[in-house]
Amino acid sequence: MPAAGLMALAMTLGMALPAAVSTRAAQAAAPTNATVDHPPVDGVTSFDNGPRSDRLVALTFDADMTPGMLALLRHGTVQRWYNREVIDVLRAERVPATLFLTGLWASTYPDDARALAADPLFEIGSHTFDHAAFRTPCYGLAAASDRGWELDEAQRVIQAVTGTSPTLVRSPGDCYGQDDVHLARQKGLKVISGDVRAGDGFNPSAAAVANRVISKSMPGSIVVMHLHGPPYAPMTATALRHIIPALRQRGFEFATVVRLLGPPPAVDQPAAARVFREAESSLVQPSEAIGSAAALKGHKLQAPQALVRSRPGFWLRLPQLPFVLWISVP
Repeated sequence: MPAAGLMALAMTLGMALPAAVSTRAAQAAAPTNATVDHPPVDGVTSFDNGPRSDRLVALTFDADMTPGMLALLRHGTVQRWYNREVIDVLRAERVPATLFLTGLWASTYPDDARALAADPLFEIGSHTFDHAAFRTPCYGLAAASDRGWELDEAQRVIQAVTGTSPTLVRSPGDCYGQDDVHLARQKGLKVISGDVRAGDGFNPSAAAVANRVISKSMPGSIVVMHLHGPPYAPMTATALRHIIPALRQRGFEFATVVRLLGPPPAVDQPAAARVFREAESSLVQPSEAIGSAAALKGHKLQAPQALVRSRPGFWLRLPQLPFVLWISVP
């Protein structure tokens, strides 16, 4: 029977495959179908990289967990979906990193998730709840039935387990559309992709993974790797032992994604915002303006002729405020 068939059979029957067979089965089952890619990033709420001006690189690790992966764990087909060696290497080398956790992974490994969140070396991001694809085809992932729920439930679980509410999210498989960026923004999340995909998934060659990261990293790069370990990402930790010294030798410093991105760029306030700020100094009680605030309704926000000031403008009443605003128009 083909190795991929063995993996499927083991998952169905709850059989535990020998380690070597399990690894070959995982490699054979590696997704080969077509996948969508994400739209161009805007550098405000979605990012592939940070500024190219500083020699900073962000190493990021996705802790995937799908219902199928959880079934393999419970059936004993795999021993764990947590590559602790990756964390050991990062800690030993004092390398900061951003860890994108699925909610299902955090609830499966609550003690580990709490310890990672409590470690100042690491930054916690969301990888949705159960790694369902926001856009398909996406490496064979099942499609998310409710993308908003995927984001909300991940936030709820990660916050409950770790006490941390992520501000960053990475879409499963990096498959998403512009409306997904908008959805994430509504929930206070920035979408983080990456310009260096390590290719550690289903890859038996640590050298290939390391060479890819080392050769493609540049100032501001965000490197995408995995935290769940074998059989789906068997060589991440081994590759990491080569990646860290090689990038340091090239003069790179490691940073979390938030530090890499830096503060948001200053945006010139629109004229309306400046006008409103000026208007704040012109607050007057309604009784001192044109009588009761309710009387403003009949003027449709236009100043009565007798009350027009030296600068053009209009009176504005906001229901939340017991004041009338004189809005000066430049």
